[in-house]
Amino acid sequence: YVLEQVPNEKEREFRRKPTAFVGEAAFTMALLDVTSPRPLKACFLQGHGEHQADSGDELAGYLKFASILRQNYIQVEPLSLLGTNTVPMDCNLLVIAGPREVIPDLELEKIEKYLNQGGRLLALFNSYPILSPVKKDTGLERILAKWGVDVGHNVIKDPVNTITGEDVIVSNFGKHALVNSLVGSGLYLILPRSVGQLGGRSPTADAPRVEELAFSGPSASAAGDLVHKPPFPLMVAVEKGAIKDVIIERGATRMVIAGDSLFLANHQIDSAANRDFAAAAVNWLLE
Repeated sequence: YVLEQVPNEKEREFRRKPTAFVGEAAFTMALLDVTSPRPLKACFLQGHGEHQADSGDELAGYLKFASILRQNYIQVEPLSLLGTNTVPMDCNLLVIAGPREVIPDLELEKIEKYLNQGGRLLALFNSYPILSPVKKDTGLERILAKWGVDVGHNVIKDPVNTITGEDVIVSNFGKHALVNSLVGSGLYLILPRSVGQLGGRSPTADAPRVEELAFSGPSASAAGDLVHKPPFPLMVAVEKGAIKDVIIERGATRMVIAGDSLFLANHQIDSAANRDFAAAAVNWLLE
């Protein structure tokens, strides 16, 4: 509800005016509560400049995204992989949201092991490491390349599909269950990096399936990149089923990798169809 003033010459009077119905989300969460044996758990990696799930900061916080997870009966917990810590067995979704610093090799090994065991990953990059005086990889790019994902060392700008010059309005989608509901709408990204299928690989029967989900326009450019050509892919979905006669502890591996992390932060998640994408990505990742 919002409070609005009632036209009245004698005295100031206010009334509550309904503006949105949130009952559907509340009932959905209640139904999941009584039909699920236990809540799912999303672990947010910390320690490398990532977005914080408990932060209300408008530009960098992920509190609103965390609320989407909770509406889907998913618990949210921070995760540190320092020392002997590993990705816990009850972690159903690993979220790596916009790391700005290099992730140490020991932690990358733990992430790689989690994925090889059938883990679910939502990895969101941003342009900060590329725009910094000392250009650097987080290390996660190297791990994802093994899964057929090419995370670009670039910053995408699209002069035809922009409002400020630093944002990209995305309305070109691939054919995938995750984005089918977004056709006809759009996403609002901030200085994204390209994320697409790694070329030059010979497909094998057990290779991960990498599908590009969203693209820039044909007039876009990639600063610092002479290899990739427009339109640039900006996010992918990755899936690899269980291999015959091989026991996978967690099941089939699924990933969603995007070249922007700011579009799901508190200030931007309600722009365009960003919130719808967040919900669709989580539901596809966790089936």
